[in-house]
Amino acid sequence: MSPGMKKTCWIAALLCAVCTVVATPELEPLFTQPPEEAKPWVYWFWMDGNVTKEGITADLEAMDRVGVGGALMMGVGLRTPPGDVDFNSTRYREMYAHAAKECVRLGMKLSLHQCDGWATAGGPWITPDRSMKMLVWNTVDVAGPATGPLKLKQPFTLEDFYEDVAVLAVPLAGDGAPLVPSRATVNGKEDRTLFDDDFKTGAKGLAEVVAEFDAPQEIATVVFDRSDRWPYALGAGSDTPVAVELSPDGNTFKEVARLDLNVAIDNGDRFSLTASFPKQAAKAVRIRIEKPRPFLIPEIRLLAEPRVHLWEVKSSLARER
Repeated sequence: MSPGMKKTCWIAALLCAVCTVVATPELEPLFTQPPEEAKPWVYWFWMDGNVTKEGITADLEAMDRVGVGGALMMGVGLRTPPGDVDFNSTRYREMYAHAAKECVRLGMKLSLHQCDGWATAGGPWITPDRSMKMLVWNTVDVAGPATGPLKLKQPFTLEDFYEDVAVLAVPLAGDGAPLVPSRATVNGKEDRTLFDDDFKTGAKGLAEVVAEFDAPQEIATVVFDRSDRWPYALGAGSDTPVAVELSPDGNTFKEVARLDLNVAIDNGDRFSLTASFPKQAAKAVRIRIEKPRPFLIPEIRLLAEPRVHLWEVKSSLARER
């Protein structure tokens, strides 16, 4: 093929492609008035039995009014005060039948979750030994060498079900006890309640925490502890960035870890978030929370031994949001 022929074919192909794009004007009205099969669906939460026929009709009419084509109904609690329409009761079935009839009237589609509850498939017929499980644990520090029996307190238990899985011994760097700073400030004011090993005290609205030592200390881990559910249950809001910084002289700081306090921890009896980094000597630790939130943090632990960074998230005990 000659160079002239190549140019002619290339131009012809380009014109053909342009004509193909221009020749589809029907796309625009499909976006302004989408067909039924293209309409979005929504999750439709029935909050712990708080449901009425009037509420069902109002919800579905509102969905239809804004172009929602279908709803997947889920009965959830999420700490909502319980209503009087129990799952699978006669009234519950009446409510669902009413919802189905209303969807037919409105030209909408309706589906439902496989069972009552958030992300579960069970009921009272599932005994505790056959239900979903979670790993729980307790720890005790032991100074050795030593012999003789050692009893661990039984960990957190639900529905009177518990069984041992394993007993592990892990060597600690030092005695494993948290480092106690000589001085501490919270938002510029002297305050040691974050380091007093007392979950009944603590501080809210943290923006900056500084812990100082008289002499440099080996530090590898900072643990944020709570005595109840992590901010998820307390309205921490979106993203709560935290920077952990160390200073070898108490004046010049360098960031060693970054994390986000906005995680959800809903299970078990221990609620923490762990930042770990290569061990180094520091005379001061500074923690900066870039978007202070009003929730209480009772304790912050400074440890010499390394831990797995954000192990709570990596093990799915907590989930990032």
